[in-house]
Amino acid sequence: MIDIKMLYIIAIIVAFCSMLLQLYRLIREGNLIVKTQKNIIFIEAMLFIGLTIFYGISVTFNIVSYLNNEEVNSKKFLQEMIMLQCSVCMLLQARRYSGIKKNGISVQYDKETYFYKWNEIKSYKWINEDEFQFQILQKNNPTIYKTMEIGAYKQQEIDEVLQSYILKN
Repeated sequence: MIDIKMLYIIAIIVAFCSMLLQLYRLIREGNLIVKTQKNIIFIEAMLFIGLTIFYGISVTFNIVSYLNNEEVNSKKFLQEMIMLQCSVCMLLQARRYSGIKKNGISVQYDKETYFYKWNEIKSYKWINEDEFQFQILQKNNPTIYKTMEIGAYKQQEIDEVLQSYILKN
């Protein structure tokens, strides 16, 4: 039979891998050039930050207690490590916006964010003043069209960035 502490250690490893994956995605996409819409509200952001700080302090106190040869509840410590990693993952996930980024376009559909590199985008065209459509080259399918909503006041700024990377249709 597997010990509960072993399950916590496995969960910590899985949470750590998830955190690394989120960090890799953020780095791969590059810096945000133009943010088109928010996907997180202020209250949620404060909740994630508060959880990260709370569990970070709690884990730090447990480590300091252990280093001072004091007794530490290992089950509680492992639970707090998992919660710390999960809250960091949620913070990283919340940083993924729809927008024009250094290495491509990030588009959010429902709760999922998709990233398309510049070399995958063949062309774009404006549908109206606050929405444009871009054509994506796929390996299996010849072309796919995706639309992205933006603020009307950002059309000129986005058009300049898009013209420097892809052809206008």
